[in-house]
Amino acid sequence: MVSSIGDLLKLGSDTLKGCFEAWFSVLSAPERFTASLDLTSNETLTKASVFAVFISLVNLLIQGPVLRSLGVQLETPTYLLVDTLLTYAGFFLAGVLYHLAAKIVRGRGALLGSLVAFLYLTAWKPIGELITTPLVIEAMPLWLKHSGTRELMSEFSNALADQPELLFSFALLGIYVLCFVIWGARMFGVVHGLGPFRASVLSVLGYLFGLAVPALLGPMQRMALVAFTK
Repeated sequence: MVSSIGDLLKLGSDTLKGCFEAWFSVLSAPERFTASLDLTSNETLTKASVFAVFISLVNLLIQGPVLRSLGVQLETPTYLLVDTLLTYAGFFLAGVLYHLAAKIVRGRGALLGSLVAFLYLTAWKPIGELITTPLVIEAMPLWLKHSGTRELMSEFSNALADQPELLFSFALLGIYVLCFVIWGARMFGVVHGLGPFRASVLSVLGYLFGLAVPALLGPMQRMALVAFTK
C-alpha cells in the first residue's frame, strides 16, 4: 500500500525498472521470457498491460518531434490519456486477433495467454516507429489533410516519386515486419504449445489479421490529432 510520496516514487521506479527489464528480455530471449510467465494469472495480464502502456508512451516520445511540427499539443493531459487508451485498445484488439489465428492452427493456449504474449510482443513497436519516422514525416500531414484513402495514397505516391530515398525506409520496414513475425512465432509457440511450422503460420495470420486494427481505430486517432492541433 502506498502511504507516502517516497513509497509512490519507489513504486514508480520499480515499475519502470521492470518494464525495461521485460523489454530487454523479450527482445533477447522471447521463448525463455514467455515460458517464465504464469499465463493463467490476472496479475500477469496487469503487468503486461503496464508494459504495453509504457511502450505506448515510448512510441509517443519517438513521434513527438513530428507531431509537434504539426502543432499537436502533446503536453495536454487529455491528449496523452486519449492517445494511450487508443494505443492500448489497439494492442488488446490485436491480441484477440492473434488468439483467433491460434485457434485456426489448433493452439492449446487460453485467450489470457494470447493477450499477455501480444502485449509483450509490442516491445518491437518502438523499433518500428524509429524505422518509419521518415515515412511518417511525409504521410502524417497528408493523413490529417485527407479523410479519404484515395487522395492520401495519391499524394503519398507523388512524395515517394520525388524522394526515392524513402524506399530505403520501406526496405527496413520489411525487415522489421519479418522480425516481428519471427518473434511472434517464438512467443506464441510457447503459449499454445506449437511446433515451428504451426507457430509461424499463427504469427503470419495474426499479423495479417492485425492490419485491420488501424482501419478500425484510425478514424478515432485522426479525430484526436485534429482536435488537439493548434
